[in-house]
Amino acid sequence: MTLLSPKLPAVVPAVLSRTPRRLLCTLGALGALALLSACQAPQDTAFSGYAEVDLVYLAPANAGVLQQLNVERGEHVLAGAPLFQVDDRAESYSRQAAEAQQQRAAAQLADLNKGRRKEEIRALEAQLTQARAALDLSTAQLQRQRELVHQGFTSAAQLDDLDAAQRRDAARVKEAQAQLALAREAARPDTIHG
Repeated sequence: MTLLSPKLPAVVPAVLSRTPRRLLCTLGALGALALLSACQAPQDTAFSGYAEVDLVYLAPANAGVLQQLNVERGEHVLAGAPLFQVDDRAESYSRQAAEAQQQRAAAQLADLNKGRRKEEIRALEAQLTQARAALDLSTAQLQRQRELVHQGFTSAAQLDDLDAAQRRDAARVKEAQAQLALAREAARPDTIHG
């Protein structure tokens, strides 16, 4: 089988027969090169050595139930961005309890600064009046008994009993006066600031 036209010289078939071989070899080499280049792993930029990392652990200031989580592990966040939300009811209850305790302390301080109520002061004034009346009575009885002893109508033993009663009533008057003065004043400074 010949591919030549009858007008071509006889040398040409030998050249033509070499050309397809050369062409096939060249195409085969290019195909192999293409296959080999496609088989290589993609080149990553790799570095040798080690990396240092500063780990940051985040936690809420107060314990509570996590209500919302706004980020995932490894996610990049901006400064000031909210990361999570914790149920703040426990903190709110604690704050309300502290406010109530502060109000109670302020009310107690105001009460200590006022002194006693008017009704209590009136009761102490009445006790002072009773003590003065008892002192007046025992003083009068003592005076009469002295005159009777001086005149010789009674013994001196009765005079000792009346003298003790008069001193007791005088002490009760002083006690009632002190209680009344104390009731009109506020509490002691060491009780208030204490």
